[in-house]
Order: sequence, then C-alpha cells, then structure tokens
Amino acid sequence: MEYDSRMISKAVILGYKDGFNNIASLVDVGGGTGGMAAQIVKFYLHIKAINYDLPHVITTAPPRDGVTHLGGDTFESIPNADAVFLKWILHDWSDKDCIKILQSCRKAIPEKSGKIIIVDVVLKPDGNGQFDGSCLASDLIIRLTFSGGKERTELEWKKLLEEGGFPTYKII
Repeated sequence: MEYDSRMISKAVILGYKDGFNNIASLVDVGGGTGGMAAQIVKFYLHIKAINYDLPHVITTAPPRDGVTHLGGDTFESIPNADAVFLKWILHDWSDKDCIKILQSCRKAIPEKSGKIIIVDVVLKPDGNGQFDGSCLASDLIIRLTFSGGKERTELEWKKLLEEGGFPTYKII
C-alpha cells in the first residue's frame, strides 16, 4: 500500500485542490505505515496527521514528519480530528461494516465543519465507465479475499453515506 500511496497521492492532493486548506488535523484510517498522511502534510504543512491502523501495523511504521502513529480498532473508535481520510478501505467491507466505520467517522469529526474524505472506486451503474473492467476484476479479488467487500455505484455509496451519518457528499 505504501507504493499505492506514492502513486496516487499527487492525484488526490491535486484533485481535492483546496479541500485540505481548512483542515488543521486529519486521521488517515487504515493508513498502514503512514505514507499517504506524510504526503498530505508535505503539501499542507499546517495539517497535523494521525496515521491510524491496527497496532501490529503501526509497530512497523517509520517516523514521519508531521505524522503521529496510533494503533487501534476502527470499529471501536477513531481519534478526533477535523477530517477523516479513508483510502481504499471501505471497499474491503460489507455494507453493514461500512456503516459502522462511517458512524465512527461521524463521531470523530466536528458536527458542522468536519469532513470525511474517501478515496475509492465509484462504478458506473451501466458498467460502461472508463475503468469499470479493471474495477470489476478488483471487485472479484475483494470478494474472494474479504467477506462482503465490493466496489460500489454512486447509489450504493449514497445509501451507505446516509446510513453512516453523511447525508450530503460530493464526488470529485
């Protein structure tokens, strides 16, 4: 995943443009060794980031400027921050588990100004999106590897987000 973070960090940072400007703190949920969080704080020096993953993963994370590593269980709680960042996390989980994760995210951010930033696939409903073929191959691997995980359409994301406490969203 470290390689993935380096590969897409520029696209995420440029694609989200000024979205990081009003964030003072960010939690990267399932952030592995903290590569993505490190890239974000490299571009946005004012952000203090927490790389949050399972304790056994965090023990392998190297020190990174502007990033604090913290071990824990996303299903129990997520550290408080202005924003929660989830890169390729929710597609690993069933709808029921995604809703639990999203509800934990909702509790971790400020009611009015908090953000959740999700980097994941949004399938076209007709299956004719530019990357839908490779996404469906990924979907098969996810389904074989993780119980209940899958790639989702915008309507499926909308339902999950609403049930998880996020009735409004923007896809970039």
